[in-house]
Amino acid sequence: MSFQYTLQLSGQPVHCRFEFARNVQLCSKFIVSRYEGADALRVTAAERQIYHAAYSDKPWSREAESKLFIMLVSDALLPHQRLIFHSVAILWHEKAWLITAPSGTGKTTQYRNLKRLYGEEVQVICGDNPVLHFQEDGVIMVYPSPWNGKEKFGGNAAAPLAGIVWLEQGPENKIERLAPKDAVIPVFHEMNTFSRTPELVDQLFRLEEKMITSVPVWKFENTGTTKSSELLMKCLMDCDEMEQYHELQD
Repeated sequence: MSFQYTLQLSGQPVHCRFEFARNVQLCSKFIVSRYEGADALRVTAAERQIYHAAYSDKPWSREAESKLFIMLVSDALLPHQRLIFHSVAILWHEKAWLITAPSGTGKTTQYRNLKRLYGEEVQVICGDNPVLHFQEDGVIMVYPSPWNGKEKFGGNAAAPLAGIVWLEQGPENKIERLAPKDAVIPVFHEMNTFSRTPELVDQLFRLEEKMITSVPVWKFENTGTTKSSELLMKCLMDCDEMEQYHELQD
């Protein structure tokens, strides 16, 4: 049995065929209609085989299908100047700020700390895999997606991207601005993709170049404490004030 629906992600329709009803429920807020076409995106037998080769200790499950769908949908969005980026996307001062790192590094901890410290001033756009839309005017918009982490932190707002924070655990709290050449590898690792065709890889690098050259990228070594989150917010405040200054000068 399968379930076919059209999802609307950052204004772009994506036709999907799910095997598990719970994944339909996960995406329910983004479903706009049923879909009857034969070209719906689905996990193929070959893709399942690749998954089992990588995770031989894990059975095929609802969670496995969902994990693959994140990458497959991201690939399907690429021709439309969009992708799914592994990060917590927060909303602050009507702008989006991405906190990114491999799973288990402390992205959710930082969001929780920021909420504890700054309350309603900080909101969440997506808790794990927001959609980025690279607009023709150069603005990168950040949107929610159904894949918002096990905590299900998600919102309804979209906002322009203002900065990216690459998170690392460490014995002390320190943050530094990365040059684009130093941001290439960490940012690329968090760009969701399943296919490795030359065309898609080229498209990924083009979009990544826009990301790391249009907004600041910081490396944030942190202890995961509220003190670390205070330092992070100070960095965002300084960046926001500088941007407002440049806008006034223009």
